[in-house]
Amino acid sequence: MHFSLRPFTINDLDSLVKYANNPNIANNLTDKFPYPYTKENGKMFIEFATKNTPTNIFAIDINGEVSGGIGIHPQEDVQRKNAELGYWLAEPFLGNGIITKAINTNCGIRICKF
Repeated sequence: MHFSLRPFTINDLDSLVKYANNPNIANNLTDKFPYPYTKENGKMFIEFATKNTPTNIFAIDINGEVSGGIGIHPQEDVQRKNAELGYWLAEPFLGNGIITKAINTNCGIRICKF
């Protein structure tokens, strides 16, 4: 299955809400990931995901729709030399090796296509 990793944009709002508004997704993520997932949640997330330079949170784009997200989250204080890898993928795309390929890439801040 072909996909790309790219920065989020506000144009991703509808597809983000479409796929993120799923209790099976929310139940497997941190409590910060809400269910139900509303347009307001999506707007706040896109704002959060696009504030850092260099970009550290990427949209997983499948067929022109945001179908998940993946990011590296640097830690602070005594954990400052560590980072957390976070990701989610929409249910219709599970089992296709997408996350495995996304984790094993080294694409920095450019758009990566697989």
